[in-house]
Amino acid sequence: MRWNEFKTVLTESGLSKAYLQKHRGQYLDVLINMIAAGKDVELEGKSKIAYGKTVKFEPSEAERLAKMFYGENSPIEDKDEVNANDRGFLIPAGQVPSSVRVKLKGRIETVPTGDIFKTSEMKGSKKPFNSGDVGEAFLGAACTAKFEKLGEEITEDDVLSVIKRLTIVDEGKNKRGTLQTTAGKDSIKYVLVLNQTSFGATITSVGEGKFPPEMTGLNRSAVLWANRSAAVKQAVKQAIDDPNKNVIVVNSDGVSDQKGTKADLFLDFDGNSINLISAKAGDVKQFGQVPGNSYEKVQTLFKSIFGINISDKYVEQMNGSDANHNYPIFKEVYKDVAQDLQQELAGNTNAEVKFIERMYNGIAHHASLNDPKVSMVILKASPNAPGFKELNFGNELKAAMEQFDLQVKYQADPPKISIHGRPIGSDAVEETNLAGNSMLIQVRTNLKGDSGKGYIRSLIEMGGLLKAIAAVEDDIVADSTPAAEPAPVDQTKTQPNNPNATV
Repeated sequence: MRWNEFKTVLTESGLSKAYLQKHRGQYLDVLINMIAAGKDVELEGKSKIAYGKTVKFEPSEAERLAKMFYGENSPIEDKDEVNANDRGFLIPAGQVPSSVRVKLKGRIETVPTGDIFKTSEMKGSKKPFNSGDVGEAFLGAACTAKFEKLGEEITEDDVLSVIKRLTIVDEGKNKRGTLQTTAGKDSIKYVLVLNQTSFGATITSVGEGKFPPEMTGLNRSAVLWANRSAAVKQAVKQAIDDPNKNVIVVNSDGVSDQKGTKADLFLDFDGNSINLISAKAGDVKQFGQVPGNSYEKVQTLFKSIFGINISDKYVEQMNGSDANHNYPIFKEVYKDVAQDLQQELAGNTNAEVKFIERMYNGIAHHASLNDPKVSMVILKASPNAPGFKELNFGNELKAAMEQFDLQVKYQADPPKISIHGRPIGSDAVEETNLAGNSMLIQVRTNLKGDSGKGYIRSLIEMGGLLKAIAAVEDDIVADSTPAAEPAPVDQTKTQPNNPNATV
C-alpha cells in the first residue's frame, strides 16, 4: 500500500473498504457480527441525515459480506489463517467494489459502509467478559434446559430462561448462581460459578435482553451442542429410563479449585460423574501454559510437552534472577531444544515413533490431565454461523498422529517451536484437508510487563491439524440465516474419513 493510500485509510471517516480490511478484518468482523445479531448500527454523514442515527441491516447481509471478503459464510476467527498482506490488510477472497454497501432491513435502500460510524464497539474496545467463561455459562444452561425438556429440542430462549432463574450470591472474587428445578420425576440442580466480571456481564445482558454479538453466537452454538451432543443425549435417556427419582447436578464451575481435572462443566448423576467438558470459545489455541522465569519452569515446559530434559548448565545462570535477565537464556534453551528435536525427527525412524508417544502424552496431560472422560468443546462465537467442535485426547488421537511425518519449525525471537505434520497415510491426507494447515502444536514464550523485572509467560497452543485429528465428530456449523431459534442441524451430513470419529 502506497503512503497516499495509507494516509487515506487513516483520515477517512466511517468503515471504508480499506478500514474493513485493516487488522486482518477486525472492523469487518465486528460489523458482520452486529448485523447477524440484529443490533442497531450507528450512522454518520449523508446516510444519518437520510435514515436516522441508528439502523438495522438485513441479517442475510452478514453472510454476504463474509463471503465477499473471506470466501466463507462467517468471519475467520483464527486471524493467523486470514489471507493478508505484510501490513496486515485482509486480501479479499473475491472482487470487492471500491464502495461496499449494505442493505437496510426491510427496505430496498443500501448504505455505504463509509457512512457507518466507528463506535467504541466498532474499534474493538475490550469486551467486559471472557468468551470462555460465557461459553461455560451457556453450555451448562443449555444442558440444564435439555434435561428440563426431557430431551426435546431446545431453543435460545430456553437457555436464557435457565440463566434468568438463577439465585445469585457473591463469593469474593467470584459469583455463584444456582437453580433448583425438575425434569419429570427427577431433581435437577444447575450451578454456575464465574468471576465477577464475566458473571455480571452475562446476567446483565440476559436481564436486559441486549447481547454483544459474540454472546449471541455463543448461545446459539451452545444450543446446537446440547441438541446434537451424544453425551447429553445419553445422559437424558439414562434419567428418563431409570424408574427411580434421580438427583442430577449440572455444574459449570471453571474458577474453583477442582484438583486433578481440566474440566469446566461437570455432569453428576446420583453422585457419579458421567461427563466432563473443558469449554473453549471463539479463536481458541491455548490449552496449556507454564508461567515463570526459573530453570525449573522452562524444564517443566519442555519436559511436560516434549519429554525433553533441559541442560543443567542453565541452572546457575537462571535461578535467583528476574525475568528480564532470564529471557535471553530462555531463547538459548529454545535454540537447544529445536536442534535436539530436528536431529531426533530427521527421517521417518523409530526415534520419531517414540517422540510421537512422548508428545501425545504431553498433549493429553495439558488438555485433559490424562482423564479420558474429559473432552474439549469449542464454541463458535459467530452469530450468523454458530457451531461447535468437540475434541478428545484419547488413544485414538495417538493413532491418528502416527499417520504423520513430523517436522520442526523454529523461530528465534520471540522464541517459538512448532511441530508440523506431513501426511503419510490416506486418512491423514483427508484430515490435513480438513485442518487447513499443517501445525499440530506450538510452544512459545514472551516477556511481559512494564516493570523493571517483568514476567515470563510460556504457552502451549494447538494448531488446525491437531484440532482436526482430535475431533470426536464433524465440526458442526449451522449454515442458515439467524432467526429467533437456531435452524435444525442437517442429520444427513456425511462424515469424513476420520480415524478418530465416533458414530
